[in-house]
Amino acid sequence: MIMHRQLPYAKKLYEKYSGVLHMMNDNHKIQGCSNEQQSHALGDYEATIRLSNEALREHPQDVTALYRKGLALAALKRHTEALSSFEQALEIDPNNADISYHQGLALFELGRYEEAIQAFQATLRLDSSYAAAYNTQGLVYQDLEQYEEALNAFDQALKSNPEHVSAAYNKGLVLLKLDRPGDAIAAFDQALQLNPALSAASYQKGLTYFHLKDYPEALAAFDQVITKTPDFLEAYLYKGITLHLQKRYEDALHAFDSALQLEPECAPVLANKGETLLELKRYQEALDAFDKALAHQEDATLLYKRGKALAELNRFHEALEAYDAALEANPDLTEVYANKCTALVALGRYEEALSLYDSVLRLNPALAPTIYNTKALVLQALGRHEEALSSQKMAQTLNGNLDDDLDFEYELEDDEDDEEPYHFTSAQEAFRQSEILIEHFRYEDALDVLEQAQQLDASDALIYCRKAMIYYTLGDNEEALQACETAIRLDNTLAVAYRYQGLVYKELQRFDEALEAFEKAIERDPNEEIAWQEKGFILRKLKRDKEALEALKEALRLNPDDPWALREHGWVLNNLLRYEEALVSLDKAVELNMHDKYIYQQRGFALKKLKRYEEALDCYEEALLIDPVNLWTLQERAVVLRLLGRFGDALAACNHILQLEPNDAWTFQEKGFVLRKMKRFDEALDALNTSLLLNPHDVWTLREKGFVLRQMKRNHEALDTYNAALEIEPNDAWTLREKGWVLNNLERYTDALRTLELALLQDPNDEYAYQQKGFALRKMKRYDEALRALNTALTLNATDIWTLQEKGWVLRQLKRYDESLDTYDLILKLDPTDAWTLREKGWIFNILGHYEEALIWLNKALRFSSDDKYAYQQKGHALRKLKRKQEALEAYDEVLRLDSKYADAYFFKGLILKELREYDDALDAFDEAIELNPNDEEALYHKGLIHRALGHDSMAEDAFAQVLRLNPNHKVLRIYPKDPPKIDFF
Repeated sequence: MIMHRQLPYAKKLYEKYSGVLHMMNDNHKIQGCSNEQQSHALGDYEATIRLSNEALREHPQDVTALYRKGLALAALKRHTEALSSFEQALEIDPNNADISYHQGLALFELGRYEEAIQAFQATLRLDSSYAAAYNTQGLVYQDLEQYEEALNAFDQALKSNPEHVSAAYNKGLVLLKLDRPGDAIAAFDQALQLNPALSAASYQKGLTYFHLKDYPEALAAFDQVITKTPDFLEAYLYKGITLHLQKRYEDALHAFDSALQLEPECAPVLANKGETLLELKRYQEALDAFDKALAHQEDATLLYKRGKALAELNRFHEALEAYDAALEANPDLTEVYANKCTALVALGRYEEALSLYDSVLRLNPALAPTIYNTKALVLQALGRHEEALSSQKMAQTLNGNLDDDLDFEYELEDDEDDEEPYHFTSAQEAFRQSEILIEHFRYEDALDVLEQAQQLDASDALIYCRKAMIYYTLGDNEEALQACETAIRLDNTLAVAYRYQGLVYKELQRFDEALEAFEKAIERDPNEEIAWQEKGFILRKLKRDKEALEALKEALRLNPDDPWALREHGWVLNNLLRYEEALVSLDKAVELNMHDKYIYQQRGFALKKLKRYEEALDCYEEALLIDPVNLWTLQERAVVLRLLGRFGDALAACNHILQLEPNDAWTFQEKGFVLRKMKRFDEALDALNTSLLLNPHDVWTLREKGFVLRQMKRNHEALDTYNAALEIEPNDAWTLREKGWVLNNLERYTDALRTLELALLQDPNDEYAYQQKGFALRKMKRYDEALRALNTALTLNATDIWTLQEKGWVLRQLKRYDESLDTYDLILKLDPTDAWTLREKGWIFNILGHYEEALIWLNKALRFSSDDKYAYQQKGHALRKLKRKQEALEAYDEVLRLDSKYADAYFFKGLILKELREYDDALDAFDEAIELNPNDEEALYHKGLIHRALGHDSMAEDAFAQVLRLNPNHKVLRIYPKDPPKIDFF
């Protein structure tokens, strides 16, 4: 297909969408409703500039006016002037992150990249959560082709604002530059989740699938683009190309015609339409399409395709002109030469065609079989029959197929057919001749010669050894075994006879007999290098790795530079978990033999185990260059991609394997694992269930399924799955620990504790088992024991944030507040943005009565997690204690916005309203609290107090009576049933 071409439309597309993507999510914060702001909001940028200038004449230090003026100038693409405004504003207010950001933006637009980066860094020093600054900094790095830095910047933008569409989209583009297409697709999906209408993300997703040759997914993406943006020309173009590659030519034509309705003269669309018309044999229409395309874009490939259309219309003179024009434009377009030859032959210009065939063979040896066949036809037409037959035989040698169109008028004489076979005078002479024939791979002829040698000397065991070797090479193992047995019967001291016998047994996978044969070979010749090598191989296959290692050491003593022995040595060391030593052998092996996929496989495996994942991936890529469909290598590559965190690429790797092996249970299992890592739990579950259909008793898959179900909060199903795994492996520590975790989730803490103790019996160093044990004990209010369990977990992993959080919580329950704060400080050193810990720290300061400090930490928590109702609740408590009652009310309203069924928030809201003497609203709040929790004695108590204060005695008495029914010893007894004065009790 003619597809790698710059559309004139592409620039328009970039201009159309890049501004949207560049500024998306980057709206900022200066509030107010001045005239210049209204003008700016309405897009009247000149008016904004005028009004800003007027404001600045009166107040030259007006930062807001300078800022808005800069924004308006930037919108008019007057970036130099905009930069000047932003710089003036920063001189007045150097701590304004918004202005600093727009200074960087102006520098970026002016191509002053290094200064732009410095400006964005200054912005981020002022506000480390400024997502737009990270995003645009990433764009700068992208333009500088510093893609890893760009990726980090986009990740930071998304960490600061997980809903930043532009950062997700730009991350996808950078991942494509880093050749990580699977991860790029995941980034585009993230952008589309945030903004389903973002056509550019769907389009890039489609292009990525297209280049991965996943055409159904590519089509689905292009259709999404067209649905959302019907004038997106490139989506129609690539949809057409994709349909063409699927041989859906009529559908492809429809897509190209849709594109041409948008832009009738678009050369790439016309070119690809012509290509499709060629496939449909609509040659005149194809020619018309190519001519229209060439009117706008002269191109060697287009000229070549035009020539093909002309040739199909039997307009060979014009076809030749088109081919010559194509070659003048691009002499390296090798496919043109072959078609030019065809045109020359059609015109009877045979000598020119013959001279051109030789050029084609030099330029493109891959065309040799076709060229030799065609050349034979031309030579036959010229009456040069011997050359024709030679050319035909060359074609046959190359691809094993004779051209059925050849019909030679006579057969060449072949004196060799009439020769009598040569008769040897001695077995030794025949034996030497067989060696020459073997060197030329003429095994059948060698066997014939050895038959003569055998007739001359039937007692020579070496003749039978050589026959065994040939039969083994030809795959005739039974004949090979018979020859070995005869050789051994004639001379049982021959090591080589036992060696070949061992090789045949190995081929038949009769490993015990093979081992015996190789050992006999070594007994007869301790320096039999190959026997030592093969003995090591057989012992490895029998899982006797320590013995295998000794055999291979002996082989390497005899020949330290044998790559096969080095490979096996490394393989066995891998099996023995001695990965560093394995690498030494495998590194040497790969230097000696760069074409052995098993060396790369084992080297990759060792590197993977040493967590050198990038190097491991390189090894697996090398192995796949040698054998692109090797299942083991493909699977290992998928695992390494997962371990690198490149989950999108790992998923694509799994899908590729399943195209080759649709029923491979392991790959479905790995796919489930990857999808779980991507938090696509429903899909993960589907993949794992498919794996279990293929292999129902695989414990690892059952464990992973249970884990996914736990993540989906389907704890009962997870428990059933773990129980099924434990029926197969009752003492599996991982499954026992996970079962304990699920039992914790089900609030069956006693059962959880019992199960976790069993897990720790099997694996005393399982940090997560101690972690979950601590959790269960905390829930059972056995705080001292919980603390011991959590401390043990931390001795195994001192930086696990979840365990540290649990420890901090337990210490708070034990009222050991200073230790709790110290624990939370450790967490915040590991992750200063951990909202849970920031909130808990604020909570403790509330308990300690340090309300101002509590507010600082709670506000930090809300900055990183704006939907944390508990942080708002604690913020409300602190504000209430600081007598900032209106702000406290706002905090409790935020709690109720997030959870309208949160009874405590209604209660505390009622308390504040009561303190503000807004009694009706307070009563409403207490009523909401009581409706949600009829046993809330404090809400009833305060409701009663309000009614007493308002003179509603019967209602007060009713409320107090309910309190006493719930708690006969409640403090309400101090005022009821006595008759206190009707005053405010607050």
